[in-house]
Amino acid sequence: MEFGIEDMVYGGGLGILAGDFIKSCADLALPVVGVGLLYNDGNFHQELSEDGVQTERYERFYPEKFMRKVTNDVSVQIEGREVKVGVWQFNVKGEKSTVPILYLDTNGQNSGRPWDEKICSKLYPAEQYERLTQEHVLGTGGVQALEVLGYDKLEKYHMNEGHAALLGLELISKYGFDEARKKIVFTTHTCVPAGIDEFSRSLGEQVLRENFPSEKELYDLTGSNNLNMMRLAMALSSQSFGVSKIHEQVSKHLFKDFPRIKELYSINNGVHLPTWTAPEVQKLYDEATNKNWRQNPESLENVLQLSDNAVLDAHSVQKRNLGEFLRNDKRVKGSAEFSEDKLTIGFARRFTAYKQATLVFEQIDRLRKLGKDVQIVFSGKAHPRDNGGKEIIKEVFNYMKELENEVSIWFVEDYTVEVAKYLTRGVDLWLNNPQRCLEASGTSGMKAAANFIPQLSIIDGWWTPDSLGGLIEGVTGWSIGRHPTEADIFALSKSQDFKDHLHAIDARNDAEDFYNKLENVIIPRFKDKTEWVKVMKGSAANNAPKFNSHRMAKEYFEKAYKIQNTCGP
Repeated sequence: MEFGIEDMVYGGGLGILAGDFIKSCADLALPVVGVGLLYNDGNFHQELSEDGVQTERYERFYPEKFMRKVTNDVSVQIEGREVKVGVWQFNVKGEKSTVPILYLDTNGQNSGRPWDEKICSKLYPAEQYERLTQEHVLGTGGVQALEVLGYDKLEKYHMNEGHAALLGLELISKYGFDEARKKIVFTTHTCVPAGIDEFSRSLGEQVLRENFPSEKELYDLTGSNNLNMMRLAMALSSQSFGVSKIHEQVSKHLFKDFPRIKELYSINNGVHLPTWTAPEVQKLYDEATNKNWRQNPESLENVLQLSDNAVLDAHSVQKRNLGEFLRNDKRVKGSAEFSEDKLTIGFARRFTAYKQATLVFEQIDRLRKLGKDVQIVFSGKAHPRDNGGKEIIKEVFNYMKELENEVSIWFVEDYTVEVAKYLTRGVDLWLNNPQRCLEASGTSGMKAAANFIPQLSIIDGWWTPDSLGGLIEGVTGWSIGRHPTEADIFALSKSQDFKDHLHAIDARNDAEDFYNKLENVIIPRFKDKTEWVKVMKGSAANNAPKFNSHRMAKEYFEKAYKIQNTCGP
């Protein structure tokens, strides 16, 4: 539903990932067209009080500044009435081609019906009726928009999450079940049930009326009487994918009662390297690959041949830039003096319980003792309706005040692409410590790794010690705590009390391992630049060639779309 490109409206990692995918397709001249919704209310801006209380401010989005209207000839039936949909086009220009993204908009199309006008106003609305009508516009209206604009011979329709699952019903009405299913592929991006949309049967019948499957049809498709969008998307797809090997295994357990889950595979996420790497890093990439990396990121294995001083100097520039940003930007909370000599740890992502932002404070006395060697930068928003996430931000602020004269800590308000670039380029160590088996992939660490920044992370998502993962202990970074097991995956379906008990034990043990590695391995190595730069180079050389969106896009074309010989050199 969203694409994190330039000034477009997006909610977080999924939007950025979709944007990076489109950029790679444009760079590689891969034939795709994107479809999303136009959110007129715009992005929400996070504002934080001195105590860390989050409030939200929305900034109106004006599409005419960025794109052009291409048609008004699309409509969907909602509760039996015709809702008109306008279509805007935004062009993403790459190295070899331009990829269009179509944005669907009900605003200004349905005079006298304010409810219909506002269907597409807000990204991820809380109200179920509004959410389902949005997904109806996206799925059903999206298919129609493609046809109206001449994209009527598409080989594949790729759904990111179940938000667009209703496109399957629209295609079935046109081609029949078997032919429609051949055209659809699906990717799920979450391990968290809250990330999966589910609507009651009564609401589905209210919105879609005669277009809604019968009770038997729905149950035969999904194994549920409710409209579970992930199940529906998977039932209507020829192939389904997770975004890491662990995510594939977790999904197969969580949905083990659904026969088609056995057919779930995985394609690892990646990031768009030209977007996320610093200019100084790109110069090093050019030197190491003879300027070949933009088309062939696999060649970045050659960064191991770069001189140590060149890598250290490039990072020093980015670290100085981060320091200037922390000193001067009004969004920065915290008054500590930035030191270019201290190990700078970055933690930036959505604030929600399972990401465990406060694990670093679990043994606060040990952190106090490290204040002369370590400084920490936080950033991230809590979803407007995630009160638990908002409380975690307040906790971080409380710790900042408690440690004010002992440990340098900052919190950067209103996490954006701009802020993400400062952090993923300028810190020395990227921290990621979610509850095990709940991080489907994660991409912030990929961005940091591409900028020669090692990781300190829980083994989960993409950070695993196998051929599909980014972890090589002591070479690309370090792990926190134990390896996940099948027991961890099975625990996800246990009671909340049991899961809370397991997470509490893990948090204590992970905090112990975190501090042991920080004190005994990481800080001593950081002080020896000859040794530290080896991990910096290992991080980029082993991870940038694999965890990039060029590789991801090629894999989707070959494995999911079954389209060969269109994937560049």
